[in-house]
Amino acid sequence: MREHLLLLLIAISILSCGPSSEQLKCTQSGEFEICTPNNWNHVETDKAIFFSGLSDSIRNTFAIMQSLDLDWSTEEYILELNRQLTEDTIEVFTGYTLQRMQIDDIPTNTYYVQIDTKLDNQEYRAFGMVWRDDSHLNEFMIKRLATDFETGYKELSQVIFNLKSDGQSVFDRETELEYELTSFEEIAREKSP
Repeated sequence: MREHLLLLLIAISILSCGPSSEQLKCTQSGEFEICTPNNWNHVETDKAIFFSGLSDSIRNTFAIMQSLDLDWSTEEYILELNRQLTEDTIEVFTGYTLQRMQIDDIPTNTYYVQIDTKLDNQEYRAFGMVWRDDSHLNEFMIKRLATDFETGYKELSQVIFNLKSDGQSVFDRETELEYELTSFEEIAREKSP
């Protein structure tokens, strides 16, 4: 019960936390304008913008914003993410939390994903959002040391609520939110014929 309450508070604060715009720098990447903390440096590719070394320059910490030309549902992408995590031979997948959210202005399910891994005796937590718009499958994910979760969570809220697509906010602070906890296994059952 306590875990469910914590997850509800996380979902609510993702959609209600407001950043100070003076603490952010904004970068145009494709159709998106992404505003991040001033100390994040980025590298752009055709389909993504990548930020590295978020936890005191540790090489396995990063953030990524991707807008993919995939004709996949959010559920298909989530299942592929799970497949890659469980087959990874470098990092050990140690746990996850998955929330399916229906957000009033987004026609498909949006997912909040939180993934715990371990590498070289160091624990990491990746967390972010996966959603689909009219033409792309989108993902914003932050991976930090597990001990930096609170900092990363604040950063996630800052980025998500300042994210714009074609000049319009993607996630509105006043958004009505319905969510449910789910699992990779449940999504696989729902997707199977």
